[in-house]
Amino acid sequence: MSLPKDIDHIVLVTSRRSGGEPEGAILLQRGGSVQVGRSSRNDIAIDNPAVSRAHLTLTWQGDKIVARDLGSMNGTFLNRSKMKEETSVQIGDVLKVSDTRITLHAPSSSVAQQALSIEQAKGELIDNAAIAGSSSVQERLKTAPSRREQDRVFSPDSEAHLSKKAVTRIVLVVAGCAFLLGAAFVLLATGGI
Repeated sequence: MSLPKDIDHIVLVTSRRSGGEPEGAILLQRGGSVQVGRSSRNDIAIDNPAVSRAHLTLTWQGDKIVARDLGSMNGTFLNRSKMKEETSVQIGDVLKVSDTRITLHAPSSSVAQQALSIEQAKGELIDNAAIAGSSSVQERLKTAPSRREQDRVFSPDSEAHLSKKAVTRIVLVVAGCAFLLGAAFVLLATGGI
């Protein structure tokens, strides 16, 4: 299953029901990757406890797109069948992650255009300063940074490091308090105070 060579991106359209109205969209560029999961750091974030923090990736490799479940607890379904291994997907396929459907669309499809308009209205894919002169939706979307690129300004590694420092400080403070309380208890028990 290979993709048409004349397209440089596809549109991943999200919805909650089969055949339901699109709720959003994200572009998957040729050679790029999109991650799906519960964490807000994902390109497609699904706020649902049945979805793993990092649930699924879609990667454009050469002339195909590969879907890979990331060991999620509840799995990923491709066209109603549970994915058991890395699988090639194509335009028209539907991936189901809990109650969210992700459908692969050609950029020119009417559903893709509708979903991209929704994203534009929400302001999530479009940076108005970056698109001031662009004429078509596709051109404007190509110039807008993805959520993942926007998040790179704040390095996840530095945040994790700060988080580890904060946890270490809290543990040290709690341990210090426990030590002082223990010492006070021993002094009281032995009549040292």
